[in-house]
Formats: sequence, C-alpha cells, structure tokens
Amino acid sequence: SGIKNKCYRGSLPQSILAQLSFAFYRLLSFFSYVDKFFVLTEFQKEKVLSLGLPPSKVILKPNGLTLKDKKPFLSKRSGYVFVGRLEKNKGIHLLLDTWKKLPKRYHLTIIGNSPDIKELQEKWQSDNITFKGRCSHEETMQVISGSSYILQTSLWYETFGLTIIEARS
Repeated sequence: SGIKNKCYRGSLPQSILAQLSFAFYRLLSFFSYVDKFFVLTEFQKEKVLSLGLPPSKVILKPNGLTLKDKKPFLSKRSGYVFVGRLEKNKGIHLLLDTWKKLPKRYHLTIIGNSPDIKELQEKWQSDNITFKGRCSHEETMQVISGSSYILQTSLWYETFGLTIIEARS
C-alpha cells in the first residue's frame, strides 16, 4: 500500500525470530518434554495454537488482580502518566520524541526503570516530562489516581497491561 507502519516494521524482526525459534524447538521435539504451556490471553492462545501446539497442551490462565475498595474520585486530576519498563518495544522512545514537541501545558510523568535511564533523562529532558524512576506500588497508584490519563504505548504484542486495570481501581 506504500504506507510504512513504524510499529509493524519495528516488531517484525522479533516476530520472525520468535517463529523461527518456535519452529526449531518443534523440529527437535523439545515440546514433547513440556506438559503444559500457559498463556494469558485468547490472543496468545490463538498465536501459540497457530504455530502447531496441540490444544490439550495450551492452558489459558489470565492475570489476576485483586481490586481494593474503590477510592473516592479525585476531582483535581491532571497530566498524563506512563508506567512500565523503559524499553523501545514499550514505545517509550516514540512517546518521548512526540511529547517533547508538545506545548508545555501537557505534562507527562514516567514511572519505570531502565539500565540506561540517565541517558533517557538527558536526551528527553523537558519541562513537561518528569522521570520518577522505579516507584513503590503505593506511590505508583497515587500518581495514577491523580492523573487524567494513563498511556499504554507498547509497539509489541502485550498480554494484558495491568496498568489499565489498576488505573480503574
């Protein structure tokens, strides 16, 4: 079609590598030593089954999350928050590239860690971007509950982002 999709282009090598690895292990009969494969979503289950695993070996077991009593709604919510590993496949670089170009009234808080967090902070230093690094669960939930929006920017297949559910609690 002539349209180049950065997300697809970026994830294609991982997809090919995963499929080649899967084919290699299947060829060597490594899967005969595995009793069950656990997947977290129907999407994963379909992907795994499409690669030739017998349905009897694939078990769907979604992530569990215990939601506490709903906190009172904060009337003064503001800003945007990203919570996750600070890796390219999570879309953090694309998000930061885009955010740095936005007007300063759009504030983004980044919660997460990376071995190269200092380089990320230096490259994308901006008045409207705050890097908090790794935070406790309680602090993360406090930032999420005070934010207007939570951003899920992954460029790769995700099982099911718990941050979306946590944002509702």
